Amino acid sequence: MPEWLELILRWFHVMAGISWVGGSLYLLWLARVLDDPERARRGESGEPWLVDLSGALLVEKLGFDANGQARTHHWFKRETTLTWLSGFLLLVAGPLAGLSGGGWSGGWRAARPAGAATLALFAAGWIAYDRLWSSRLGARPLLAGGLSFAVLAALAWGLAAVVPGRVMHIVIGALLGTLMALNVWYRILPGLGEMSAARRERRRPDERRCALARLRSVHNSYLMFPVVVLMLGNHFPAWYGHPLNWLVTTLVVLAFVFARHVVATGGAGKWALLPALWLFAAAALVVDLGAGRAAPDAAGAVPFSAARAIVFQRCQGCHSSVPSDRRHAGPAGGIAFDDPAAIAALGARIRAVTTGSRTMPPPGAAGMTEDERELLGRWVAQGARLEP
Repeated sequence: MPEWLELILRWFHVMAGISWVGGSLYLLWLARVLDDPERARRGESGEPWLVDLSGALLVEKLGFDANGQARTHHWFKRETTLTWLSGFLLLVAGPLAGLSGGGWSGGWRAARPAGAATLALFAAGWIAYDRLWSSRLGARPLLAGGLSFAVLAALAWGLAAVVPGRVMHIVIGALLGTLMALNVWYRILPGLGEMSAARRERRRPDERRCALARLRSVHNSYLMFPVVVLMLGNHFPAWYGHPLNWLVTTLVVLAFVFARHVVATGGAGKWALLPALWLFAAAALVVDLGAGRAAPDAAGAVPFSAARAIVFQRCQGCHSSVPSDRRHAGPAGGIAFDDPAAIAALGARIRAVTTGSRTMPPPGAAGMTEDERELLGRWVAQGARLEP
């Protein structure tokens, strides 16, 4: 795919995502303002005024017993669909095509098997998620939420074992985005349609459908923050290239779930700030411990885990089957370090350019430290062994 077309598609995806996230955050704010018990005690109705330079807008919350039916309803659904479709196109033509050596320049043919497998994963994920949260267990959010995150961690671990870290990272984010999109189409919109029909027919709405729609709307608000940070995180090799990238991803997702609680609930949810900071600090600590700072053993031997962490953090951005540096459609120079065996096989070359000529990483790119260069050189000098 030509680079200009990739640029347009990426711009479209980002703009659609901004519209979706912005609308969701706005609705969260409205819900908090309109349902504020302090306002009710003061005798104020649910009518916030929004003021800008062009004038003022009145937003009113109508109850089911209100007289009449509003002429127009605004459904936030196009943003959801456009964000998901553009994101899936980017996923198929980029990371998934890269698994077969394609990339943006390799066309869509190379990505067909991986794309089909990814769609199957998304479908299975939706079925499992929907059935879990529609069952009796879904009425116990702490238990169902814990089980959901355990499944997410297991899925991330399994993907990390069979695909490059960046692919795992993006697929997990895309899966969460898919759950959000399907929540909108299969649970939230039908619930809103039932509310609208009930108002039009002057009857009480189906409580079960409406409750399910409210629950999935809450889920989407919690998943929104992790999805955004996962999409940003695919530009940081230190994260997705870490040997425990699946664990880092799970910790970050959970941290930003708590961060959402802080933002959406205001002062009432400030307690969630502490676990959010703890979880994010834990993820940062895991990354930091694997960033080439592993000490050699008493005999001076450098473990492969230390060398691998340096290569993943400093080199993986360009030298990967799916490079995060978008200047490369495929692995720079045809060299990919996704497989540990490839790192060992190219040990002498790695030493030559990192501790000899010092031309890699290029100036201004990943900042490899002197200690990291020395550690890599020692690992190669000791035989570039894959054993601990």
